[in-house]
Amino acid sequence: MTITVSDPGHRSAEEIGHTTAGPRPLPPLGATREVPLPDVLDVTLASGLRVLAARTDGRARSAALIGYDAALAWWAYLELASGANAVRRVLGAVVLGSVVARVVRR
Repeated sequence: MTITVSDPGHRSAEEIGHTTAGPRPLPPLGATREVPLPDVLDVTLASGLRVLAARTDGRARSAALIGYDAALAWWAYLELASGANAVRRVLGAVVLGSVVARVVRR
């Protein structure tokens, strides 16, 4: 198989996958580990949609909520401090107040 490089700044997948010595060898696969899987609820709705829900210990959800609250609080602070107009500054104050209230309630 002969592959010519049409554009020196861009190579296609076919050009990347082959060398002058032939196709690139695949790296060796490592051993597969057995890991415990969470209990999964498997439900098929009347519309045919299959819904899978896994119940975990909640660490991922907690981490996601912390990141969400931090990002939202940061955005609200920036709007409060330097919003484009008075409406945006008021919106920043309201959102920042609601984030603080939600974090305090937890």
